[in-house]
Amino acid sequence: MKNFIIIILLCALIGSWVYFLLNKSNQHTETTQTTQIQTQNITQQNTKPSVDKNTNQAIETPVSNNGLQLIQQAFNHQQRDVLVESSGIVKTLLKDDTEGSQHQRFILQLPNNMTVLVAHNIDLAPRILDLQVGDTVEFKGDYMYNSKGGSIHWTHKDPRGNHPDGYLKHKGNIYQ
Repeated sequence: MKNFIIIILLCALIGSWVYFLLNKSNQHTETTQTTQIQTQNITQQNTKPSVDKNTNQAIETPVSNNGLQLIQQAFNHQQRDVLVESSGIVKTLLKDDTEGSQHQRFILQLPNNMTVLVAHNIDLAPRILDLQVGDTVEFKGDYMYNSKGGSIHWTHKDPRGNHPDGYLKHKGNIYQ
């Protein structure tokens, strides 16, 4: 009799656990679908796949003039490879990254007060020579999540032509 009761309790526990997992999966799917719909409603322009870090699934994210909303959403969902366009004020100039491809690096503060690291490949595009703290820089590139706000890379032309071209714009000059 005790064995029978233990078996019943184990079945109930396993059933509850399975129900919880299935319900959680459905909620996550609904959240992902809602996020996709909200992102698509921002603009119906060109799309580019991005990847949700939590699910490792591709999400179609539009290329939009409303880049701040895309950056905020990508940060909230820990996404990477989200093509964005926006601008910010140079907060900090950093030393170049000289390991592998060389990158000019600086921190931008965006109008929504987020900060992003810009890693501009100076092996493929010209360096911004007169960049100063307080300058405004417009950019187009791939956003990549990190806990500090994220980074922007691919701010240059793709020499192979497989990736959308990015750029930096500073004092009317385009660097790509």
